[in-house]
Amino acid sequence: MISKIIVRVFILLILAPSVSAEKYFSCEAGFEPACQSYGSKSCSSSAKCVASNAVCFDYNTCDFKGLVCKSGYDNLQSDYTYLDLKYSTLSEECKEVAKRSDDLVSDYNNLLNKWKSLNSERDDLEDKYQDLESCVNNAYSLDNAKSCY
Repeated sequence: MISKIIVRVFILLILAPSVSAEKYFSCEAGFEPACQSYGSKSCSSSAKCVASNAVCFDYNTCDFKGLVCKSGYDNLQSDYTYLDLKYSTLSEECKEVAKRSDDLVSDYNNLLNKWKSLNSERDDLEDKYQDLESCVNNAYSLDNAKSCY
């Protein structure tokens, strides 16, 4: 009987700190306590958290992003960068084609105006020729024909 009491007291002494530790805990100065569910992760402000399925390489392997961890976002970033560059290139080519088109339209309008001007000048010369021809044909003397010019 006494041995049973000693065993119970001994069990209580062993379990008592663990039960109280589950309910009450403290953190070092400057840290906040937090409760997390099973499988949760916490990272310090100086650490970089990654997904549990991330594939990490050697600790000293770095690129422009820091420690290299492969994820689906790396390919997405590469695709975005490629498409952004392609868009910029196509945009510049489009601007060049638009400028060339504007230049061609301007050249066409200039040539059209020149053609209209030359056509008008030709009509004027043709009218003068017909007047001169009519004058010479209707002249009754050489002096009269000379006066046509």
